[in-house]
Amino acid sequence: MKAKTVERTGSRNPYGHLWGLAEKSAKLQGIPKEEYVYDIVSMTFGKSRLHELTRGQLNILIKRFSTEAAEAARAAEPLGGSKQWRYIKWLQKEIGWSNAHLCNYVRMVAKIDHEKFLTSGLAREVISGMKQTLGFNEKKGDAPRRQWVSKGNRNAAR
Repeated sequence: MKAKTVERTGSRNPYGHLWGLAEKSAKLQGIPKEEYVYDIVSMTFGKSRLHELTRGQLNILIKRFSTEAAEAARAAEPLGGSKQWRYIKWLQKEIGWSNAHLCNYVRMVAKIDHEKFLTSGLAREVISGMKQTLGFNEKKGDAPRRQWVSKGNRNAAR
């Protein structure tokens, strides 16, 4: 009995979603997305076309690509996108520094080559120095307009 293939019904196109996720994953691998997708399809399912896949197989591919994209996004940010890194980025914005300025500051304070090598302890040192810089700017009259609200407490601050 032949397995049911994916049908294009309604406004949702599962293939468009698959290609969008695959583009992010392929970019990390450094190869064209078409080559990446068809290599995975042929290795995993032994098929040469996406339209030969069943809905379940297509969902497996979508889940794989979305997991890869999420892991890549987390790995791309220093400290895994933690609360400390978000606070550093907020302080950067309040002080008015560019990304290059922040990178140089992190190199100077933490004595590391790049922000991605920041540890939690080094991040505390960077935050402490940035707070002092922000306090100095407040004394000059460049006071920030907003207060830091952590991700979990956004509703409480409103």
